[in-house]
Amino acid sequence: MLKPPIEVDRGSGGGRSSAAGKGTRGGGSGGMRTGGDKFWRGRSLSVTESVVESEGEQEVSMEVSSQGMEQEAMGGGGNVETPRGGRGANEVDIGDLEGNGKRKERSPTMAEESERRRRRLNEFEIGKLFEKIEEGMRSKVEEVVAKAPDGLKETLKEGMGAVMNAMVELMNGLSDGLTEQRRGREILELKVEDRLERLEEKVKDVTETTDGLTELRIKSRDSESVKEMERKVSEAMCMIKVMNIDIGRETQDKREIVRRTLEVTRSYVADRDKGWFDSVIKKTRVIILGKGTRRWDRGGTSEYCVPTLFQCRNRGDCESLEEILRGAGYHPTFHWPSEMLEFIWGVKDVVRKTGVDEKVNFFKVRPEIRDGRVQVKLEVKAKEGGVRFTLKGIWGCPPVHRHLWDSFPDLFKPKVVPGGGG
Repeated sequence: MLKPPIEVDRGSGGGRSSAAGKGTRGGGSGGMRTGGDKFWRGRSLSVTESVVESEGEQEVSMEVSSQGMEQEAMGGGGNVETPRGGRGANEVDIGDLEGNGKRKERSPTMAEESERRRRRLNEFEIGKLFEKIEEGMRSKVEEVVAKAPDGLKETLKEGMGAVMNAMVELMNGLSDGLTEQRRGREILELKVEDRLERLEEKVKDVTETTDGLTELRIKSRDSESVKEMERKVSEAMCMIKVMNIDIGRETQDKREIVRRTLEVTRSYVADRDKGWFDSVIKKTRVIILGKGTRRWDRGGTSEYCVPTLFQCRNRGDCESLEEILRGAGYHPTFHWPSEMLEFIWGVKDVVRKTGVDEKVNFFKVRPEIRDGRVQVKLEVKAKEGGVRFTLKGIWGCPPVHRHLWDSFPDLFKPKVVPGGGG
């Protein structure tokens, strides 16, 4: 003879606080046999955990419905089953509840997922919660068994104990799984941190290398700009400029100006220097620096002059031509590249600040080759009674690009001063 089935259901949980922990269900179509008789058949044991926050503390209680048990124990009917693969009518998942106990609407939004992760308990909190659940389960089992008839107490206690032990094992498994997950996350975080540290070291090395390359590139850029200026000045050292060659008429015809310039200049050259002049001038390019001649009135006479540049093949020819022209009564000057004019003015200003007055002294600024580098030399001579020029300083060439001058704080500091070393 079969004993009447006993069912534990969730249905008598009304009037209690809303669930705050996830319910755990036991059950299935199978069951356990006791004393050769079928004890569980198509029944389920449902446990409702309630988490009630009161005065800053969490209280966890378990409720095991005993209504069905009492009815079955007394031979009554009432057979409520949970559909396989789904929830019972009275089941509520903790994930479906808000803080006020109301069922919340599910929406797969990122914000909700982030909030759910934030509120997720770690394995230590889960362990404490499971301990309280187990205590509540044991208390309820004892309470239900105490209310059962004497003939069913042992059997009911044994069966519910087995189910409760299975649930404890399930909770232990969940807790262990969380622990393994935490350890896995920690290992992964350590690996990520190690990779980040190695990446930071590589970034630091790359940054240092990049900074070094950038500094080298800047130095190289500045050095190349200075060398470009030296090249321009070196080319200018093969040129001389004459301002006062009078060709006798006003014209803008460049060919005529060049022809008349050579004729007039040669006429003033001493006879002993004419052959020398002819040999040098054949290798010299004559460049007219203006649009045409201009009229100048000097001492009651009119002169028609234009600035003329003589570009020689080398510095030796340039020095020879300068000497010839000076002997012919002209005043050759050095033709600085346009990029050097501001620097020449600054060099003169440095000398002026030492007390040398340009009104009573001649300032002569010329380039020279010193230690394989093109440099700038400034000399002065008194306009009245001066016998020779006196050195006031020697400077290096500036960068050809004006915006780079700020990179040279000692740009206008002379490299050589009278009485000093060089």
